[in-house]
Amino acid sequence: MLWLNKRKPVTVQKVLAFGVIAKGRTARIAAGGYEFSEGFTHSMKIPRSMRRKYLGKHKILCAAIFMHWRDLNGKEHKHVFAVPRPKRHHDVFLLMREQGVRIEEIETLNQVQGFNSSVGFVNRRVGLSIARNAGQIIKKHPSYDELYSEDMW
Repeated sequence: MLWLNKRKPVTVQKVLAFGVIAKGRTARIAAGGYEFSEGFTHSMKIPRSMRRKYLGKHKILCAAIFMHWRDLNGKEHKHVFAVPRPKRHHDVFLLMREQGVRIEEIETLNQVQGFNSSVGFVNRRVGLSIARNAGQIIKKHPSYDELYSEDMW
């Protein structure tokens, strides 16, 4: 397959999430096409129905849970609890228990399982698109529309 650039033609071998191009150049698939390591680019035509935000520079950092709860005194709290990778969401619940947030003793107003990313907390669905664009998914397990920490580490 031959991709033409304004500078010179580049022969592309097999390009996956992260691939190799002939002559040692590396490429990655982005929302706008392929990005080559030495300034070579090729824009793909993307259908208008596929309007998605380019999240290629963002990464998933660790598992996290957003909690919004009311304590016994009636005071509301909002906090994101996170643990470093390769720990998982059940480890976040253990961390919450160590910090005095016992789910059985509080009134939970909202609880969202997700991930801390380079842009902040995201839920499992947004996390899936970030991890796909960053090439962080090792093997995808069911469910296919949400991200789980088992998919990445």
